Amino acid sequence: MLKIFRQNLLISSILLLPYTILVRLHDFIFPRPLVAHDGGILYDLIIGICKTSVSQSILAVALIFIQAWMINYTISRNRLTKNFTSLAGLIYILFMSACIDMHGINPIIIGNTFIILFFQELFYIYKKPRSAMYLFNAGFYLGMALLIFFPYVIIVPVGLLGILIMNVISIKRILQFLLGVATPLYLFFVLFYFNQNEHQLWNGIFHFNLPDLANFTLLNYYHLIPAGLGILFIIFSYNGYMQKQSIQVQNKLDLLFWMLLFSIFTPFLSGEISYFLLQIIAFPLAVFLHINFMQLKHDFVGGLIHLVILLGIFALHFSVHLG
Repeated sequence: MLKIFRQNLLISSILLLPYTILVRLHDFIFPRPLVAHDGGILYDLIIGICKTSVSQSILAVALIFIQAWMINYTISRNRLTKNFTSLAGLIYILFMSACIDMHGINPIIIGNTFIILFFQELFYIYKKPRSAMYLFNAGFYLGMALLIFFPYVIIVPVGLLGILIMNVISIKRILQFLLGVATPLYLFFVLFYFNQNEHQLWNGIFHFNLPDLANFTLLNYYHLIPAGLGILFIIFSYNGYMQKQSIQVQNKLDLLFWMLLFSIFTPFLSGEISYFLLQIIAFPLAVFLHINFMQLKHDFVGGLIHLVILLGIFALHFSVHLG
């Protein structure tokens, strides 16, 4: 199966859709009760439209498939690897569906769409003297993500680092980016103000609390071990990612690396501690692990790893019904 996704073919991109349905099949066989997460006003509006577990599962599948395709496009468009495949999208789908707490629809499944668009725009500013449009667009997409899930504010410093890494940092460029971030917030404020319910916007955007760690035990979160090992593996593989890469690609990979590091602090900005918060690192994680898979000398090894991970995910999904 993995060999199909290692090829730069249209069919491999199309097959990501049935693959997403397969990995999230549990949602359709055993529909979950609706779970309300602490999201922003835009997340609440979307949830208000999708009021059944089946509709939320369909929306989640559609969004994850589109995001996987966008990630593959981003890698191809920016030549982050020499060989163009659909593996990064496949890894993204696997990670976004790893455990039951990541199923249904949550703010990160929606917000990651805008984060991927944010990076696409930020990559365009590389050594461009006239980069105002791209910086504004990057900020605008990040502002939209904030309307969905406020802890995405942790990505704002990544945007500022992006200006430094991809271009020449200046007050003008910083203001162009921050103006883009503020624009969706302002537009929604005006909309709600004229409807005399602007308080809903502020409650929806800035409603977050520090997590309650009083009852936190590592035994309850043993599923974090694979994600932690994955992050450590990427950190120790950093030099390997940069070898035989152009300066432009190195800078773009650096930016994704910084996002991975900053995203680790997301739980400290969310009052809700759940596995779905890990999905914020899915984009950079998929890009880097995709590079590791491409460096494997034998396809059999990659196929075996994929099979073990896929079977492990199915075991996690369906084992709760064995009792």
